[in-house]
Amino acid sequence: MKSLYYPCFGFFYLVLVSFMRESNAESNGVYIVYMGASRYPDGAPRNDHAQLLSSLMKRKRNPVVHTYRNGFSGFAARLSEEEAESIAQKPGVVSVFRDPILQLHTTRSWDFLKYQTALKIDATTSASSPSQSPYSSGDDTIIGILDTALEIQKIIGAKYYTDPDAYDTPRDGSGHGTHVASTAAGAPVSGASYYGLAKGTAQGGSTASRIAMYRVCVDGGCSGSAIMKGFDDAIADGVHVLSLSLGGSPGRPNFQTDPVAIGAFHAVERGITVVCSAGNSGPSPASAVNVAPWIMTVAATTIDRDFQADIILGGDKVIKGGGINFSNLNKSTMYPLIDGRSAKLSSNVNGDDDAGNCIPGSLDDSKVKGKIVVCENSDESYEPRDKFDDLQQQGAIGMIVIDNDENDLREAVAPGRDPPLFDILSGTSMSCPHVSGLTATVKSQHPKWSPSAIKSAIMTTAITTNNVHTLITTETGKRASPYDIGSGEISISSPLQPGLVYETETSDYVEFLCNLGYSTDKIKTIASTVLEGFSCKNNVSNPDEISNMNYPSIAVSNLKKNVSKTANRTVTNVGEEDSTYTVSVEAPDELSVEVVPNKLVFTKNVEKLSFRVIFTLGVDSDYQDFFGSITWSNEKHRVRSPFVVSNASQNELM
Repeated sequence: MKSLYYPCFGFFYLVLVSFMRESNAESNGVYIVYMGASRYPDGAPRNDHAQLLSSLMKRKRNPVVHTYRNGFSGFAARLSEEEAESIAQKPGVVSVFRDPILQLHTTRSWDFLKYQTALKIDATTSASSPSQSPYSSGDDTIIGILDTALEIQKIIGAKYYTDPDAYDTPRDGSGHGTHVASTAAGAPVSGASYYGLAKGTAQGGSTASRIAMYRVCVDGGCSGSAIMKGFDDAIADGVHVLSLSLGGSPGRPNFQTDPVAIGAFHAVERGITVVCSAGNSGPSPASAVNVAPWIMTVAATTIDRDFQADIILGGDKVIKGGGINFSNLNKSTMYPLIDGRSAKLSSNVNGDDDAGNCIPGSLDDSKVKGKIVVCENSDESYEPRDKFDDLQQQGAIGMIVIDNDENDLREAVAPGRDPPLFDILSGTSMSCPHVSGLTATVKSQHPKWSPSAIKSAIMTTAITTNNVHTLITTETGKRASPYDIGSGEISISSPLQPGLVYETETSDYVEFLCNLGYSTDKIKTIASTVLEGFSCKNNVSNPDEISNMNYPSIAVSNLKKNVSKTANRTVTNVGEEDSTYTVSVEAPDELSVEVVPNKLVFTKNVEKLSFRVIFTLGVDSDYQDFFGSITWSNEKHRVRSPFVVSNASQNELM
């Protein structure tokens, strides 16, 4: 299923882990009671939060796990199902939901992005030292990271949120948070490598920024209540950027029960840019997570580096596979090869599939001893390393993994080495801090810019060609659409001088929630900045109106033949005072796209201008998506907005 929400609410096609999927675990009866904004619209602190807590604590002993009172109001507590249902009916309560468990989602990557960037920034906005690269600034910015903590010292503070019996320390137990933090803001370290491979200088994107770490994740995952507490504390601590390489399961989001979306909404209200990983479930449709429009959602792509290992079969046939080979096997010796199905244990009751996947306990010791075993990877209940550890105990000397998803061979061999000082990780967990570091750099150069202005600057200057200057393609070789790459691959200098930005206000997000069917009363409780007298139009869901949110991309649904739909936008000039922009349109032949006016003239006294984009479909066809872009440009700037137009309704798309 496809959703027009997903590709247009901020994907960024990036370089470079395992993301966090929602678990079915129910967190020992812990419920989150979300009560919206921490203050009334007139600025007065809310008292219903304290009243509800006081009433609860009179009835139960030590029920409260976390309280939220800085950026938003609420608490997490151990409740029975009946108590949760009762509290959900109380005035001022937006939602009550079980505490979900979410799951966690380079020396070359920054140089790769640097060489992809065409714009050379002006000296007035470049780094403070001539020897610094344009992506190494970020002075006076604080990046808050919600993750597994870290093992580095360049931080200004660290907090952790766990149950008393858990790992009670802000130090990193897995390395994930350390890798994320160093990617975002790590100081340059020369000679970094993975056992000699990928040798170079490891550094973060905003080396002058500082890190505030909030450990919300342990080995079993990341509880929603801890994530919301991390958001609440980070808002009070005054961070400028929040980076989260974690998330729930794909699917249509519920913004009343999604801990990341809730925390991010209130952070953005306070001027904090929130950057989140899109997850690693793709590239199938509607597989992204953290897709709320107030979040900067980051996907991952490849770079110009590949690790290969050759497998030489009889007759000198060579198969090249992705992998790193640190084996001590003799290259001149022939070793026997066996596939998992042929090595099946006779007592294996689970059949060929377990054996083919080399599931521990499914293979016969005598059949694998002294051999290299070929294993499939279609059953992901065990990691390849776990499979190899078991095979090694059975006497196998090597393993070849056939990854059906990637259609390549991956060779894994016995490590037999001390733990490395550096590691190679990939996926959206690592692409996310790249954007977090870039965001901190932009914030440092433009401290008064709002989160939406920064997001717009990054989206509208994104690149849609690869490192050999051809259009970015999918893994199948087809041209990538906005469903695949969103706005494109980030530029690391162009966002510092974007020319024009789309300012998305809290009022836009409020209208977005109205159009999704959220009630006026709920929205007034959630948002702290709604205007007096605000109400949703007729309190009726109207998804088609989402197209008019002042966002850097455009999504239009339910467009029928010879019927026009209009999307309205307003841009703010952040470049030269006296400047003129003209528009160009890229669209398929079946779709007519008219921009009115087609020229924008800015002066000292005219900083904001509006325009309309009118879409007319000239064909009558079955469900189909149409992709294109509009670009405002002058002699210096190109401000590109991708669009997706569908002739299906939002309900059909979901």
